[in-house]
Amino acid sequence: MPHLMKKYLPIPIIIAVTFVVYFGALSSGFFRDDFPQITENKWLTSASYIPVIFTSPPWGYYEGDFVQGASNYYRPMLHLVNMAIYAFAEKEPFGYHLVNVFLHILNAVMVFLSASVVLGSYSGRSEYGAGADRGAFPIFPLAAGLMFALNPVNVEAVTWVAAVMELFFTFLSLLSFYLYARASRARTGVTLLYAFSVFFYAVGLLSKETAIFLPFLIVVYDYAQERLSLKSVVRYMPYAIATGAFLLVRSRISGPLNVEHDMSPFQYVLSVAAIAGKYIGKLVFPFDLKLYYAFRPTESISGLFNHEVLLALLLASLVLYSLVRFRDRRIALCVFWILVPLSPAILLIKYIQGEWVFASRYLYMPSAWFAILIALLLREFFGAGRASRGPSGSLMKAVPVVIVLPLLVFYSVDTVAAIKTWKDELSYWKKAVEDAPKSATAHGSLGVAYAEAGRYAEAVKEYERALALAPDSGGLYMNIGVIYYNLREFDSALPMLRKALELTKNESVRTNLLFSLGKVYYQKGMFAEAAESLEAAAARGSSDDL
Repeated sequence: MPHLMKKYLPIPIIIAVTFVVYFGALSSGFFRDDFPQITENKWLTSASYIPVIFTSPPWGYYEGDFVQGASNYYRPMLHLVNMAIYAFAEKEPFGYHLVNVFLHILNAVMVFLSASVVLGSYSGRSEYGAGADRGAFPIFPLAAGLMFALNPVNVEAVTWVAAVMELFFTFLSLLSFYLYARASRARTGVTLLYAFSVFFYAVGLLSKETAIFLPFLIVVYDYAQERLSLKSVVRYMPYAIATGAFLLVRSRISGPLNVEHDMSPFQYVLSVAAIAGKYIGKLVFPFDLKLYYAFRPTESISGLFNHEVLLALLLASLVLYSLVRFRDRRIALCVFWILVPLSPAILLIKYIQGEWVFASRYLYMPSAWFAILIALLLREFFGAGRASRGPSGSLMKAVPVVIVLPLLVFYSVDTVAAIKTWKDELSYWKKAVEDAPKSATAHGSLGVAYAEAGRYAEAVKEYERALALAPDSGGLYMNIGVIYYNLREFDSALPMLRKALELTKNESVRTNLLFSLGKVYYQKGMFAEAAESLEAAAARGSSDDL
């Protein structure tokens, strides 16, 4: 019994600490995609939509202008999870944030369990190495779980409701891996553990496409465990079948990738290197995080010389040194689990919408295995093979605690502070403008937040700042025109709406602009122009935006 208490005591510790740190996230509101995905999503209102959810693109329910063109991904579990939350929370943010925090806690526990497997705590040896006390407290897996749980880089994924699939697919992937690892070591119940591993992998595929890398990473795990052989192919076949079925369905439903950023091959290579360095650098040092990173293609090699790339090179050097010194394949396993799930966010930068090329939420799954990697390195340097008795052994065991405890304190303080910026749209976009003062998107979005709060003068100022950065944005002119209309300043509204119509290409938006112009003409007594605009709008089928 004392051994079991030591073995599982970290779990309630992780749960309690994570909940306390993320308690402030429960009072956050909705942001960005949350509105069309939840408050305007009719699919969440009835289980009768489930067949439609599985046979339609993810934005198939949406009739507004927020999304244009075909979606290039297929994630039906997004709607099923939100449907389950909608059943008790409806359109109140609290329920959705509660689920996100709950999933993050589950993931922290799964990181602890996965680290225990990787480090050997739940196998026939102790995490402290041969000859050590097998009942020793699992300090290194606990450190991994807490480092992941409190890492500031994960605030976006946990606090933004729309990022729920980052949390959900990570949970399913970690659970699938853990069950596979336990099945490979179990004496009884192997078939059941293995079957559940395949099942959770299949559900993970329906949650986020990045789960598709799990079978490859399981192969790497078998290699690290020195159990890879031709017979292993039989174990991998069910994962391959699930993958093939998913790709077939996805190809029939999702749309193609559309290039968002046109860049030369040289710019692409440099940009990939810069983005990769930024991601790894943020894992190593997650204390200078921003809500918004305005992307511009890297033009020259000098653009790679920054502290984030240097931190990435420092980590790479440490990993290479550790591989040479310890010859431990598990180090390579952790590196693969960090880089492979992150690779789509790096290699597909040409296809990521607008300026949202870099986002810390893409580090959620990699940060789990980064925490396990750090715990493994600490174990190698200060735990495994070290003397466990006497003053010298005790001192060596104390070193990881001295390293990790201050780090966890810094993590917690920074995470709590970052959560506060996610209180509402206004606080979010104020911080985003501070982070990216030259981003038209950030200024324009802050303008929208001010307008929704009824602070029209401040909204106009932000729209004008955005126009200075993006003078050809019809949407900005339209937003200013709408504000002037609401203020009944029709002389100011008219030129804004005219300019918006001139610049706007989207036919649906043009239709709404014609209707809006007709109303402004009418208010100004320009009845002929009003009739012409309203008739044109009616012929297209308009909606009232003003």
